[in-house]
Amino acid sequence: MKGLEMKKDKAELKGYSITAKAKEAEVWIYEEIGEYWGMGLSSKQFAKDLKDLGDVSKITVHLNSPGGDPFEGAAIYNTLRSHKAEVIVNIDGLAASAASIIAMAGNEINIAENGMFMIHEAAGMTFGRAEDHEHMAEALRKINGSMMSTYLKRAKIDQEKIAELMAAETWMNADEAVAYGFADQISEPLEMAASFDLSKFKYRNAPALSMSAEDIPSRPKPEEGAPESAKVDNPPPAEPVRATLHDVTLYENDRQKRLAHLRRPKGK
Repeated sequence: MKGLEMKKDKAELKGYSITAKAKEAEVWIYEEIGEYWGMGLSSKQFAKDLKDLGDVSKITVHLNSPGGDPFEGAAIYNTLRSHKAEVIVNIDGLAASAASIIAMAGNEINIAENGMFMIHEAAGMTFGRAEDHEHMAEALRKINGSMMSTYLKRAKIDQEKIAELMAAETWMNADEAVAYGFADQISEPLEMAASFDLSKFKYRNAPALSMSAEDIPSRPKPEEGAPESAKVDNPPPAEPVRATLHDVTLYENDRQKRLAHLRRPKGK
């Protein structure tokens, strides 16, 4: 089987690609999750790219992401879990928020010695009547329950402890991630060369270590001569819709307005 590489030819997705050779796929997700910031990896794009690879028996996912949209993260997780291939997840740097959900898809989960793992509760904003706020609270509880169910499939701790860690927005080093069961083993540290801007995620307890350019790895360059047989080009992104795990807005009227904006032809 000839090597196959698919990636979005867009500067904002330079950290995402899929390659396949000899029925083994390698996925790089060094991006935010979801396109609601005007950039990042969507579950739709990922599912299409993985399907286009054809028959593969092993998928290795290299993960380094500050998180993003919880629903997109769950969809990518489900795409990997439903695939017949063995899935190996390598947390090369950071697996935070929605990215921590994706990490749980691995049959084997490795975390770099200098990597980090973060879980937290969903948060959101509403405006309107008491009923609107009650609907938001109910939605957030459901999101939290869904995330907890995913973690429980892998973790060595019980539901009460996971709830405690989520409520505290817990940032774990490699040793802690393995001890809690969110990873199976620690791998060699990677060379560090890039960082994420975590400020827009409004994380409460993000350590300075995770935001330093010396502490988050960049995506390694592809091998010399690596074949590239397909590129996926999409229309320019619309104005960002901020609906992430820490800034998810489920108020229906606002959601409909944003969807209408996305459907509006460019320049109108």
